[in-house]
Amino acid sequence: MTKIIRKYSDLVRFFKEIKDTDFEKIPYSISLTKTSKKRSIPQNKLYWKYLACIEENTGNDANDLHEYFKDKFLQKQLIEVLGRQILVEASTTKLNTKAFKEYLEKISIFASTELSIKLPNPDDLQMDSFIQHYSALFKI
Repeated sequence: MTKIIRKYSDLVRFFKEIKDTDFEKIPYSISLTKTSKKRSIPQNKLYWKYLACIEENTGNDANDLHEYFKDKFLQKQLIEVLGRQILVEASTTKLNTKAFKEYLEKISIFASTELSIKLPNPDDLQMDSFIQHYSALFKI
């Protein structure tokens, strides 16, 4: 049984279940794992604005840049299908918010050091004008 604890009342209910469990008959194992959310919609929008900016400055298509950065910064996975191991390309959709933030940071550093393109950090003062410019320019 897996319990998701989102609020204090969930925790109280879980402790009550534990209290009412007879551990003498069957041993149990309890673990606590911090869950993380999938990448957020604002992160995804920012990502495509970054790609639009790089597209505008390099002439490379944003979708091609998406494939390039996935290949450059994300690890491929080895999976077994029908008894055969295959290497599958990484997906940004499976990244949690922390991993996606790190991915965006790698792209920002790459853009700055390799392409001389300054992509603003979400906390930067110029972020609003950046968002407006690339939303209007590329209909994102």
